[in-house]
Amino acid sequence: MTKLLLFLALALASTRLYSQEMEDRAKPDMDAIRTAITDSASDNYYPKLLKRYKKLDSTITPDQYKLLYYGFALQPEYLDAQRDDYKMLEYVKLKDMEGVKKEAEYMIYKNPFCLLALYELSYVNYSTDSTKPAWRLRRRQYNALRKVIIYSGDGQSKETAFKVLSPNDEYNIISDYFHIKKITGQTPIDKIDKFEVEPSPTFPGKEIYFDISTHVDRMEQLEKEQKK
Repeated sequence: MTKLLLFLALALASTRLYSQEMEDRAKPDMDAIRTAITDSASDNYYPKLLKRYKKLDSTITPDQYKLLYYGFALQPEYLDAQRDDYKMLEYVKLKDMEGVKKEAEYMIYKNPFCLLALYELSYVNYSTDSTKPAWRLRRRQYNALRKVIIYSGDGQSKETAFKVLSPNDEYNIISDYFHIKKITGQTPIDKIDKFEVEPSPTFPGKEIYFDISTHVDRMEQLEKEQKK
């Protein structure tokens, strides 16, 4: 229990730090991202960046995390990366640490940017041996990716919705970043998800919006390809 409380305290401290750092928010320019990550001579070439990310490189910059997260949607493997989290949540409920570790590693193999898996794997690593750097490096990735999402808007309207690549990431931002305790409704509006929520100290609004257009567009593409 002591380890869990310390881990959660560190997580909350990270959230506060990023909230204090926030400056300009802007929707990601997917065309600019595509150009940046397809230049094989650049340090931002996607295969190079992804290789560094998988090696837990701590020198990846915030801008490069943005390229990694949103650039993943432009990769062929994104179409096969969506995985239900029910098995992970069941392991967590049972406090089956080995099951959590294996499922988290598999989810990250499928989707290196799965927030739920990164969080749970960092916690397992922390609980197993908090002296090893692995949990801190995973935690760094987790915080950096959430920061990318938070910088994509303010979540207070359709026009300023947070842009996510997976519906699962919506729930992470709602519950784990803003500590919103209750969702009272959900309404899809075009390619925007609107959630009605009880306000929290870190998100005082009663509605929070997420842009899932990239996810919807890519899933529609997958369906078309499967029908060919």
